[in-house]
Amino acid sequence: MFRAEWSVSAFSRRCVTTADTKQSSPANYQALRWRHRDWYEKPALTAEAEWVSSQQLKWIARLGREQSNLREAMTLCLSESDDTDTEAGLRIAAALYPFWLTRGKLTEGRYWLDRALACHPRQSTATRVKALYYSSVLSELQGDIPAATALVEEGRSLAEQIDDPMTHVLVAQAEGLLAISNSDLRRASGLLEESRDIYATLNDDHRKVAVLYLLGLAYGCVRTFRGRWHVTR
Repeated sequence: MFRAEWSVSAFSRRCVTTADTKQSSPANYQALRWRHRDWYEKPALTAEAEWVSSQQLKWIARLGREQSNLREAMTLCLSESDDTDTEAGLRIAAALYPFWLTRGKLTEGRYWLDRALACHPRQSTATRVKALYYSSVLSELQGDIPAATALVEEGRSLAEQIDDPMTHVLVAQAEGLLAISNSDLRRASGLLEESRDIYATLNDDHRKVAVLYLLGLAYGCVRTFRGRWHVTR
């Protein structure tokens, strides 16, 4: 399987990046470029959908093997001016967030998400809000609170223009995590409890697991601070 995947990648890379192909047959070049994009977008999206399942270890291994190919697909998408390609690049970058988070690739995740977001400034789409949320989480994990704050504020502004429950709950979850970072634990608990309840109605196990972890963190911090207050009183 690995050798077969590598052969397809090698063929795509030679065809898509060859200047002669682009100049001599623009139609063929465009078709190959779309095929390359679609080939690597599909497993990224499937991995995201199956992340909280018995398939997680399989996807961690496969995405690890395919890192160079996925980077190439994102580079190809985000180097073009066509909205279809750049939107695909944003979808791939957002879909890879669980992998980057699990493997501790925070800097790389921020690089691709921020690069993809820069190609779609201020477009009010659910995918953009999701990418803003993911980038804000990685920023906070690296201690870059100002960057995380700016990302959450943009997400909140865009969510107000979108009639989508998932978009609104992602913003609430992002604000809850930011409140933890700012030691506003009461606000964090309220926002995360709200997110937990909405995810329960949406049957989204992936994000429900994430928000339960954050809610536990908020509750733990509250107990810690209360304990310190009693000791020092």
